[in-house]
Amino acid sequence: MTRKLALRDFLRARRSAVQPAAAGLPEGGQRRVAGLRREEVAMLAGVSVDYYTRLEQGRDISPSDSVLDSIARVLRLTPAQRSQLYALVRDGAGRETSLAEEPVRPTVLKLLVAVDIPAIVVGRGTRVIASNPLHRALTTDFSKQPFEQRFYAHWLFLDPTAQTILLDWARSARETVGVLRSSVTRFPHDRRLRALVDELSESSKEFLALWKENDVEDPSSGAKRYRHPVAGELTLLHEVAQLSGEHWIHMYWAEPGSPSAGALDLLRAAVRASP
Repeated sequence: MTRKLALRDFLRARRSAVQPAAAGLPEGGQRRVAGLRREEVAMLAGVSVDYYTRLEQGRDISPSDSVLDSIARVLRLTPAQRSQLYALVRDGAGRETSLAEEPVRPTVLKLLVAVDIPAIVVGRGTRVIASNPLHRALTTDFSKQPFEQRFYAHWLFLDPTAQTILLDWARSARETVGVLRSSVTRFPHDRRLRALVDELSESSKEFLALWKENDVEDPSSGAKRYRHPVAGELTLLHEVAQLSGEHWIHMYWAEPGSPSAGALDLLRAAVRASP
């Protein structure tokens, strides 16, 4: 998909998600479209209807930061969505054409070994770069997959066990698609990402439906619930932090003294007993 089409679909999706009342507009009367009309976005953002229409159509215009900020405010964009808007309009991401990623720092690999909790390093487009034995036991061993399938998104949508293991699968699926779309925007010439999107679109109805929403998200922290064949059900606290560039580390632990802490101990014992 070209940048112009991506911008068009993104803005249409975002304005359709904003209810008129949330934007301070009356809800009365019949509406042919969901959410806000183009003319309403233009009025609230302080630009002409023609100007906003040309922007939404991906025409060759150069809106100022203040105009983009106004549109982001009207459309109630999240920080991740605002970054997506800037990337699509400015097209600065188009110059990032390299398929290569910087290697993981040796100290990060040592950290994965040192911590006694599940941990994983994820790169561009949800590509799994490294994980420790506890995370592999909790989910899957990505290193055993063909190189082109070593993406968290690939496992989440195309491995049937993912929906069994992740009790909050739908929430994880939405965030994962949002993170992947952000990477595709920033690296539009990365053939591996385009191949991944094509495969998931053809093979997963759930992925295709979420992809068509044209939304983006940043990796987020919180709690995640799992069902493990050995450890049983467990709720793990989850913290994610950006290491450098495109690398993010995700770490998972249980509240001390909780049933989930006991379940995590069972997982540790199983890992230690495995050959």
